Amino acid sequence: MSFMNKEISQDESSTDIFTTITDKRGTITYVNPGFCQISGYSASELIGKPHSIIRNDNMPKCLFHLFWEKLKANKPVCIYILNRTKNGDDVWLLTLVVPSVDGFISMRVSADAEKLSEISTLYHELTELEKNEPVSEVADKFLCKIAEMGHQDLDSYSQSLLEDQILRRPIKDDLVVSSRLPGLKELSVLIEGLNDTATELSTGFKHIRSEPVNMRILSNRLDSSGASISMISQNYDMMAREMCSSLDRLCTDETNSLKHLRELSNKGYFSVLSSVLIGATQRGFSKSDTDPVKEEWSNLGQDQINQLMRSNEKQVKDDISDIVRASNGLPDISRQLRRRINGLDVVKLLCRVENCRIGSRDSGLTGIIERLETFHCDADGMLSELSKKAIQISQRARSLL
Repeated sequence: MSFMNKEISQDESSTDIFTTITDKRGTITYVNPGFCQISGYSASELIGKPHSIIRNDNMPKCLFHLFWEKLKANKPVCIYILNRTKNGDDVWLLTLVVPSVDGFISMRVSADAEKLSEISTLYHELTELEKNEPVSEVADKFLCKIAEMGHQDLDSYSQSLLEDQILRRPIKDDLVVSSRLPGLKELSVLIEGLNDTATELSTGFKHIRSEPVNMRILSNRLDSSGASISMISQNYDMMAREMCSSLDRLCTDETNSLKHLRELSNKGYFSVLSSVLIGATQRGFSKSDTDPVKEEWSNLGQDQINQLMRSNEKQVKDDISDIVRASNGLPDISRQLRRRINGLDVVKLLCRVENCRIGSRDSGLTGIIERLETFHCDADGMLSELSKKAIQISQRARSLL
C-alpha cells in the first residue's frame, strides 16, 4: 500500500490554493489552474465529471463518513485527503470543504512534510482496520485517537490542522487583513483559563464539604451547645452545595456557560481561519491575464467564491456577536459567586463565635475553623482571578466586533 506523496514542483508555490467547486451531487463545476496542474487533468477533463475521479482507494472510508456527516449538517470541515492524479500518483493535500448554496467549495494546500509521516501512518492503520471492521466502528476509533492527541472532536482536529498550516506558511501575510485572528486566539486562551480556575474552585468546594460532616460528628459529642454547632454545619453545607451547583453550571454541566462560550469561540476562530484561504482563492482569479480558464464555468466559479467570501464575512461577524452575548453574563456570574462566598464567611464567623463560647481547645472545632479559613483565603484568591478573567473575556469579545 503506497502512501508516497506526489513531488510538487517549485512552480507549484506553497502559497497556491488548489480549488474545485461541485454541485450538491458531487459533479465538478469549476477547477482552478493550480488544481489542474497538481492533478494532471485538464479543465475540460474535470468539468462535468464526478469528484470521485480523483479519489484514492487508499484513503480511509471512515474519514469520508465523518466528513460527510459535517457537510450534511452544513458545517465546514478540514482534514488531510489522499488524492490520486491522472497518472496514478498519490498526492496529499490539506483540504477545507465549505458548503455553499449550490454545492461544495474545496480549497486545498500542499501537505506539511512534518505532519505527513504522522498522518500517513494513522491513515494506514485505519485502512487496515476497515478490512475487518465496519466503517462506523473505525470512525469511532479515529475519534478516540484524536481525543488522545488532545482534540475534543473532529471540529477541534480540523481547526488545529488549518491553524497549523496557515500560521506556518507564507500565506500568513494575509493575516493583516484579518486582525481578529490573534484576538480570537487570545480569547480562547482566556476562556480556557477561566474554565481551569472555576474547575479548581469547584473541586475545592467539594472537598471542603467534609467539614460540615466533621462538625455534626463533633456536635454529637457535646452537650446542649452541640445543637448550635449542628445548625451551623447544616447552613454551611447547604451554602457550599449551592456554590458547587453554581460552579457546575458554569464549567461542568452539559449546558454550562463556558462550554457554550468555548464552542462559539472555536467556531469564530475557524471562520476567520477559513477566510484566509477563501481570500487567497478569491485573489487567485485576478493574478494575471494569462489564466487559461476563460470559459463560462470560470465566471461561475468566481461568482461562487465571491459569494462564499461575503457569506463567510457575515458568518465571522455573527460568530463574534454570539461570543459577545454569551460572555456578557460572565461578570454577573462571578459577582454572584463572590456574594455566596461572603455568606459562607458569615457562617464561618458564627462557628468561631461558638468555639469561643465553648471555650474548649480540645473540642476539635478549632481545627475545623482553621481549615475553613485556609480554604476561604484560597477561594477568595481564585474568585478574584475568576472575576478578572470574566471581565477580560467580556471586554476582549466586544473589542472584536
